[in-house]
Amino acid sequence: MIETLSDDLKRGGSQNDVCFGSWVFPAIPAKYIADVYVEGTGAYKNRTNLTDANNRYREVARYDARPLVSWCTDTDVIDEKAALQTTIESAISTAYAEFVLGRKDVGDDAVWAAYIANLNELGLARYLEVSEIYAYGE
Repeated sequence: MIETLSDDLKRGGSQNDVCFGSWVFPAIPAKYIADVYVEGTGAYKNRTNLTDANNRYREVARYDARPLVSWCTDTDVIDEKAALQTTIESAISTAYAEFVLGRKDVGDDAVWAAYIANLNELGLARYLEVSEIYAYGE
């Protein structure tokens, strides 16, 4: 009997610990692992390094993925989120450009503190609250 890719994946394949948190392809077929990642090859070394790095990250990772679709029907929440998001994203984009262009020094603690304070004044905490309500309900 010839094993298909889908059969292998249904059995779990090999955990994809190279692409941490990958939802696109969470498992790599076991035959692929055996054929491609031969010990001593560049692919094997690369996979080993990536796996090690992801395993270290996994220890402190925070699983906080948001749903792709929101079923929020509260128009007040939707409007507030949209307004705050526009304001905050604009401030972030402006600051990003200023940092990149050297108009502001990202290494200066006072400048960075002012940037964070500005985001807080614009309602960052409320935006995060509203985003939770928008994504998950009250």
